[in-house]
Amino acid sequence: MSTLARILGKAAAALEVAVKTAAISVLVSLICVVFFQMARRTLTGRSFVEIEELSIILAAWLAFLTIPYAVRRKAHVRIETFIEKFPFVPRNSLELAINAAILATVLVAAYHGWRLAGRKIMVPMTVLPTHQGVWFYSFPVGMGLAAFFLLDNLAQTLNRFATREPYRLADPSPEIPASGEGVAGRPGNEEG
Repeated sequence: MSTLARILGKAAAALEVAVKTAAISVLVSLICVVFFQMARRTLTGRSFVEIEELSIILAAWLAFLTIPYAVRRKAHVRIETFIEKFPFVPRNSLELAINAAILATVLVAAYHGWRLAGRKIMVPMTVLPTHQGVWFYSFPVGMGLAAFFLLDNLAQTLNRFATREPYRLADPSPEIPASGEGVAGRPGNEEG
């Protein structure tokens, strides 16, 4: 089990970087598009309908790319205070049950989203020279990525059962030191 958990963990870490990069790129694009639209409206009193449609597409992709990232970082809504009170076996059993239920829900949502996007692929956008499927495919793609990250969470929890590794809450972002660790002048950084 630990080999599978290790492989899934490495794949999930690499995919996390790709999802984060894509989400940031979409966010920057959305900000630029909205800024351009606002500047045009302010200066000329007119707006482009194409820009409005493009911003809707970008907003949808941004929303559904941030969901899997939140699942991977375990930043979604959870009752951590309640879960951390339990002993090892009930705590990890509850973690397995929660992740399995969310995974099942996400897979059903991805399936129905894929079917809906397939129907919308031939419906043209109002002005943009593309189809609504470009917008609708953001949902099943985001749910599919979230499902992979949930599968990794399940594998890591099962590995925790096998190794009796203690339960850890969501890992802090690697860019931000946790509780002052690694920051000069903070407690815990005294030199030997």
